[in-house]
Amino acid sequence: MKKLKSHSERLYSKRNEVYRIGNIVQKHHKNDETAALEEEFLTRLHRSGLPVPHRVVRNEKILTMPYIPAEPLSDVIARWESVNTAEIDDIARKLVQWLADFYTAVEVGEIRGDVNCHNFLWDGQRVFGVDFEERIFGEKEMDIGRLLAFVLTYSCKCPAALKALAAAILESAQEKLGVRPWLITDCRDREFDAIRERRGQVRGSGNL
Repeated sequence: MKKLKSHSERLYSKRNEVYRIGNIVQKHHKNDETAALEEEFLTRLHRSGLPVPHRVVRNEKILTMPYIPAEPLSDVIARWESVNTAEIDDIARKLVQWLADFYTAVEVGEIRGDVNCHNFLWDGQRVFGVDFEERIFGEKEMDIGRLLAFVLTYSCKCPAALKALAAAILESAQEKLGVRPWLITDCRDREFDAIRERRGQVRGSGNL
């Protein structure tokens, strides 16, 4: 294991230890298996043209990759003080397009699964996907429904902006992915229930 330099910065991660060291990110997985899976995912997705961390090097449980100068989408959302329709629509379209490209790159029936907005980065122009530790199969509506639940329950100075983003994501998903709205609603509401259990209460509204 490489020794971390004294000027390393700890980055947000619930499952692992992730550090930024200058222009490099080191992700310390809990085991070799998840590290190998994420390395395989990132290599495959990058070759398919998706914006993800690339030039990944694995040393047992540690992945080393270039730092992406972008913010977690959840942090971007938290700063919104008004409804900026142009930015909201741009993020929604590019987020759904990222998912559409992901579904093309992976096996039939495979979905993103962990669509928490901490796992999508925004640099003002592009959406990047990060954190690939599980292979999950299901319906695309599961991803969209869970994504809407996360968006609608984030802390934000402008709750109307959350509803606008959720509505824009839903509209774009129907156009690009041909998803079924009723199943999205069902998956969204199931995730609301899970969020209630995790957080104690839901901040926001399920009404699109």
